Amino acid sequence: MRARAVPLGVAVLGLAAALTGALQAGGLAWAVETSTVTASLPAATATLQPPTSPSATVSCQNKAKGHILVSWTPTVSAFASGYTVTRSGGAAFTPVQLNAATTSYDDISVSGSTTYTYSVIATYQNWASTPAAVTATTAARC
Repeated sequence: MRARAVPLGVAVLGLAAALTGALQAGGLAWAVETSTVTASLPAATATLQPPTSPSATVSCQNKAKGHILVSWTPTVSAFASGYTVTRSGGAAFTPVQLNAATTSYDDISVSGSTTYTYSVIATYQNWASTPAAVTATTAARC
């Protein structure tokens, strides 16, 4: 009878193990191989800091509806790769993804006499900071 190898793989954060079993005539033989996997995340990833000093400026440059310029001071976390801006209030809003060099977002989809709350979140891969929030209310008419 010919021996046949059956591979099984197991990965656990920081450890990878490959187990191979071979069925031999008259018995079962196992060989075990292990290796270490290293992570490449910054040490302070779990404490990604939010941007600071968020502000919202209501403007009537667009006479039909106006707009709100949301701006912030960049996060002190040097490894942040970008920001996510969310909005509550008014019509549905799709969160906006911005790169790390961006420190403002101009919302031109606002309506008159409406209060909006914006949250700016620093991001890095699958990590996110706590939100930095700011609220603004648009005028009835521009």
